[in-house]
Amino acid sequence: MKRKPIAGVYQIRQISTGRLYIGGSANIYKRFGYHKSRLRTNKHWCKPLQDAWNTKGYNDFTFMIIEETTEYLTREKAYIASSKSNNPEYGFNTHPCADSIKTHCRHGHEYTPENTRYYYNNSNDRIQRICRMCNNHRYKRKTPKI
Repeated sequence: MKRKPIAGVYQIRQISTGRLYIGGSANIYKRFGYHKSRLRTNKHWCKPLQDAWNTKGYNDFTFMIIEETTEYLTREKAYIASSKSNNPEYGFNTHPCADSIKTHCRHGHEYTPENTRYYYNNSNDRIQRICRMCNNHRYKRKTPKI
């Protein structure tokens, strides 16, 4: 039986240390499944959370809904700030606020019209945003072209 989608803010807590990962989603149960799948396959984007999962395992973590709300991005920011979960001592969040992921690439470069290119993928009808600074750096020639 499928669960009704719930929008809101959730937490993943490591029981042994009390450290938190706080997130927000339009469908929390689907997001929980995504987190668990990525953690089990060692492909989670949050390296500190993945390292803790690899060390302690599934039984050391709880997944819990903090608040049901359609304003989950705003509330997520507030919960990250109040719990200090972006501080490695208290949590696993790698960004100080939820929408910094939407405004900056994973290396901290801001997405601007000059710094961003878009890639359209026909297989899943998605537009992917690519940071030109990271892309240029990643594919920089080792020897100059003569």
